[in-house]
Amino acid sequence: MRLIVVNQDNGTGRIDAMFKVFKASALAVMPTAEIVEVKFPPLDPKNRALMINQAFVAAAKEAIKTQEPCAVCDVDLMFLRSIDDAFASDFDVAVTTRDKMKYNTGLWFYRPSGEEFVSDWIDNSIRIYEKVHGPRPDKDYITKNAEHGGIDQTALAATRAIWEHLYEKKIGVLELPCKEWNATQSEWEFVDSFTRVVHVKSQLRNACFNRNIAVPKGCSAIVKQWGEYVK
Repeated sequence: MRLIVVNQDNGTGRIDAMFKVFKASALAVMPTAEIVEVKFPPLDPKNRALMINQAFVAAAKEAIKTQEPCAVCDVDLMFLRSIDDAFASDFDVAVTTRDKMKYNTGLWFYRPSGEEFVSDWIDNSIRIYEKVHGPRPDKDYITKNAEHGGIDQTALAATRAIWEHLYEKKIGVLELPCKEWNATQSEWEFVDSFTRVVHVKSQLRNACFNRNIAVPKGCSAIVKQWGEYVK
């Protein structure tokens, strides 16, 4: 299993710790995993939206460059179980989904058959970033499309719609439930023995870094395990 991860300095000093946990937890459940680290400094550490878009674009381009099946990952993931059997299913691109703010692209899977689709997805993410943050910003654009998530998630939905309704092209996009494959805020308290990956973000991330911050419901074991990896 090849894991592509962007290790992008955000000026807080936390990224190195998160990458340490990412690597240690991945190798604990997938000893033969190949971790491809895409490392670069942000253009503007104060512009979080730009950093997120930069990270997505860099990782997606690296996936295309590998010309092999791979998982594309955010650095703030902790692996509980192997994810390599995702490729037992038939798809071009596989993404993780939830009930609200449907897509989370902190973890997605790529096959070379999805290259053209992912190239369009990259272009649309840049276009939407510029639409929201450009010279004439439409600050409400993401809010109006909040059912999808942020910029690259909204770009994913737009790319699927363009392919299916305008181009009339077929693309195999497999949707994997976040509860099992990429547990985020709405899934943390339901993490169980079937959960493969925990997305350590927002309140959970703060609790991992600061013992004085309340641990989100159901996350005590996750915080403890995170602490063991970061030692």
